[in-house]
Amino acid sequence: MCCLRARQASSYGLQSVMTHVIGKYLFILGIIIFLGCGTFYFLGKVPWFGKLPGDIFIKRGNFCFYFPITTGVLVSGLVSKARYLFFLESNK
Repeated sequence: MCCLRARQASSYGLQSVMTHVIGKYLFILGIIIFLGCGTFYFLGKVPWFGKLPGDIFIKRGNFCFYFPITTGVLVSGLVSKARYLFFLESNK
């Protein structure tokens, strides 16, 4: 009987910890999505964003093709730098 109560208590504790962890990650994911949407909303108002030299834009008749190579490289570099600085600060 004693072992049964110990198992029930430990499984409840594990469930509580897992719920807390999942809740924390869902909250962080929500913040990331919110910031990402806000970033893209305001970057749409920047006239040069998406029209950098090196971005491929082809328009012929009813066909339009756009591939933002330079913009993608720039955004990737900025995100990588931000992640590096964030994890550098969190490891101290």
